[in-house]
Amino acid sequence: MSRRNEQGFTLPELLIVMIVTAILSGVILGFFVNQIRAIVIASAKQDLLEQAQIGLDYTAQDVRVSANADDSNRWPDANAPNPTDQYSWQSNASSLILATGAQDQNHNVLFDDPSKYITAKDNHIYFISNGTLYRRILASTITGNAAVTTCPEAVATSTCPADKTILQNVASFSVQYIDGSGNQVVPSSARSILLNVTLSKHEYNQDITATYAEQMVFRNDS
Repeated sequence: MSRRNEQGFTLPELLIVMIVTAILSGVILGFFVNQIRAIVIASAKQDLLEQAQIGLDYTAQDVRVSANADDSNRWPDANAPNPTDQYSWQSNASSLILATGAQDQNHNVLFDDPSKYITAKDNHIYFISNGTLYRRILASTITGNAAVTTCPEAVATSTCPADKTILQNVASFSVQYIDGSGNQVVPSSARSILLNVTLSKHEYNQDITATYAEQMVFRNDS
């Protein structure tokens, strides 16, 4: 009988195969981990972008129903930036004061001078504090006004509810005041407002940011 010669892998060969397999597995695993990480980061950035858009869309709607920007607040605020000056709010590159028509509970416009169709105005103030964009309301004192003045959350009460939170994780917020010819002007002369916001979060060992800008035109009534 002839003897069949059978030969398997030697130990060095098995070690080489195992090492090559481990290396290839590591490369493939690393590739998939990087791909998954990129997808997750892209998703987080898209979430930030959507948040920025929703926040500025809300602000844009407020601008569109307002008459104009005020250079400073027309109603006193006990929680104004300068504690000794209740009229220390300023429309500038990082804060926006809107003159918004006052309404009663039935959404009827209230007039300071009905004969001249001059409407009473509340102030809606958009400002940044500790990385959060807030809206504060300073309500006109006209009789029948449905608006209520708001306060910082730390001192809010039933009669002065907390300021509305518009956006969190705000890295920057800028306001430009533009006239009908596209020139930058003082706030009270603006026909439109250009807002720009950047949101930023530190996740997955890196800073994830998203920037969104929106321009809106005032209703510009009396």
